Amino acid sequence: MEVLPLSPTQERSPEALGMFLDVVRGLAEEDGRPRLVSITLETERLDPLAVLGSIHEERELHFYCERPDRDLSIGAAECAIESSFEGPSRFADAAAFVRDVLDRTIAVGDVSLPFGGPHFFAAFGFPGPVREGAEFPSARLFVPRWQVARDGGRSVAVANALIAPDTDTEAVAERILRAHATFSRFDYTATPPSAGAKAGIEESEVGDADWYRAAVGKATDAIAAGEFEKIVLARAKDMLAGAPFDPPEVLNGLRARFPNCFAFSVGNGDGAAFIGASPETLI
Repeated sequence: MEVLPLSPTQERSPEALGMFLDVVRGLAEEDGRPRLVSITLETERLDPLAVLGSIHEERELHFYCERPDRDLSIGAAECAIESSFEGPSRFADAAAFVRDVLDRTIAVGDVSLPFGGPHFFAAFGFPGPVREGAEFPSARLFVPRWQVARDGGRSVAVANALIAPDTDTEAVAERILRAHATFSRFDYTATPPSAGAKAGIEESEVGDADWYRAAVGKATDAIAAGEFEKIVLARAKDMLAGAPFDPPEVLNGLRARFPNCFAFSVGNGDGAAFIGASPETLI
């Protein structure tokens, strides 16, 4: 990744940013390979979840993670560049993808800030292959268009854009400046995501009434027989609401209820999201 000694605060006019993006487009034209541009700007204190709630679209990729008791949160939305991987080589292929993109990345701003510069957000499934029609691929990495983070007393906004030989750099510059202006004056206290519960939620246990008791019996028998030292069982419920679940709204409820956990959400860009609150550290 090449970090240019330019100040985003000095490149915030449409003309200056447009000239910079035109230079990057020229580089892409020379070898026919697009460049990722990343612009980092420190802002006044932000609530990344409130920002995500203001720009969230269910048909766009998103990522969110927050640990309230550490005042640590990061949100990412929309996609500048992404790739999915399958099979036993998916981790190695993902690493190669990251290296290739970073080799073609030009960053502006203080990348040493908390979550400064471009970040790759990843979701990996436990098994290698996934069933046909699965909501998520076996592995996916993406660099978002918009990335907002807070770490202690510092808030950082990052805009990323893929510049190809045929990119309309004027439109990209306008979009980046509009977003940074919005983030810079965003009043998160005025627009927190709703924490209201969905009305009319129906809950049902997955499996029959005796399933969990039987599973505990089998687990303790297996441990006593020396087959395992530890078994972690899980119970599952199906929940059906009268209206679609909204990820920012669910996350707001999770962070309020579990401030010592990592609340997270990964959207697949097709209307589904994997959401939870984990006491373990997420990587």
